[in-house]
Amino acid sequence: MTSEPYAIEKQAGFKPKVFLLADQGFNSYSTLIETRRDLVAASPTSCSAVVDASIIGWMRYLYGETPRRTRSSKGHNPEMTDEFLSYSIGKLKEYGIVDSGDAATLGVGA
Repeated sequence: MTSEPYAIEKQAGFKPKVFLLADQGFNSYSTLIETRRDLVAASPTSCSAVVDASIIGWMRYLYGETPRRTRSSKGHNPEMTDEFLSYSIGKLKEYGIVDSGDAATLGVGA
């Protein structure tokens, strides 16, 4: 919903229709953070810290300071443009990828 539609708009000159698999009943595991039970039992504080850091990271990425977010993303992938990053963040917000459903009322990570 971000990379491919953006590329199609830029290269082919039209806005493609986007269909989220989740809207069609596909319950993917991509919204989970997975680990082993023995790791959680042995190091619950570390596991909790990873989850907390992920939540903070997503919120800062979506709603944080734009120049900082742009520098960080470009540092990891120099091919990222300001236009693409703005487009992607807009789509993540538009489709409620991070903060909709239970997360809208219970907070990201629910």
